[in-house]
Amino acid sequence: MLKPVLVLVVFLAFAKANSQQATATASSTVLLYDHPAGKTVESFFQNFHAQDTVALKNQFVNDASMHSLAIKGNERTTSASAVNTFLKSIASIPANVTFEERLTSLKTVADDHIASVHTDYEFYVNGKLSHTGRNVFTMVFVNDAWKITQITDTRVY
Repeated sequence: MLKPVLVLVVFLAFAKANSQQATATASSTVLLYDHPAGKTVESFFQNFHAQDTVALKNQFVNDASMHSLAIKGNERTTSASAVNTFLKSIASIPANVTFEERLTSLKTVADDHIASVHTDYEFYVNGKLSHTGRNVFTMVFVNDAWKITQITDTRVY
């Protein structure tokens, strides 16, 4: 009787130890939900919805890149755009068009110098669902701030 109880206690202790949220250390890579890089991504979307292209531009490194994968049924199309092209397209959205990218999840894998932030999303135009997808932000910590080096996204129509 003692052996099954001991096995159960060891199993539960092991499960509990492995279920704890990891904490950041100088030499570790961890999955966090409240990492500063994730907060920068949240700020990116606030600026995006406000069409604040100056604030958006300041969130990127100078030579950042943007890539997309559009998925329509069995068709998959990749595209790339310059950050300045993206900013011009945001600025050109007419006032009578509403848009919202609703984040449904946000996960960050990071250390003190580099981070990858993944967000699942639903994109609405004038209140109607346009598409869903995932964003992957690659970021680096420079000049006391998290800066975007690349955004890759999927768009499932």
